[in-house]
Amino acid sequence: MARLEIIPHANDDVAAVHAMENIAMELEGESRPSRIRIPYRDIRKFHNDGLEAGKIPKMLWKMLQELGYEKQPEYFGTQVTYEGSEPVWHIQVYIFTPKPLRGVYEVEKIHAAIASRRSFPTGICDAARQAYMVIRSRHCQLLDGTEYAHFPQRASGSAYIHVEPI
Repeated sequence: MARLEIIPHANDDVAAVHAMENIAMELEGESRPSRIRIPYRDIRKFHNDGLEAGKIPKMLWKMLQELGYEKQPEYFGTQVTYEGSEPVWHIQVYIFTPKPLRGVYEVEKIHAAIASRRSFPTGICDAARQAYMVIRSRHCQLLDGTEYAHFPQRASGSAYIHVEPI
């Protein structure tokens, strides 16, 4: 029988991950884990507007404003320290709807840094870069003729990056 693998998401807390693993083991008829687990030593969550992290978050916010977005992206980071290792960061950027719907800005899309990072600002820049390329791709016709016309773009879920020739 194939083992059900639980892969923690950056927003999952330790107790929820352990509970999911216990349920998966019970469903598979196991009484104890059959693989080595690396325990968490510490988890901390952080929130930031990202503008102090570097140029890419600023460019993302400027491009979103060009597209008519009113609410600035928000960056959420989870710092995880595993036993025997240095802390790593898992970062996500939340892009909100351009205008409030029924008085509330709703989350339009969540973009994540493609890998764990050693610092919060580095993770913010990576998540912003991922969001930037996808939003550039999704709104390419609106951004043609602007300063963003020749910036890299990538379709959501694709690894292929396209740059328009000059």
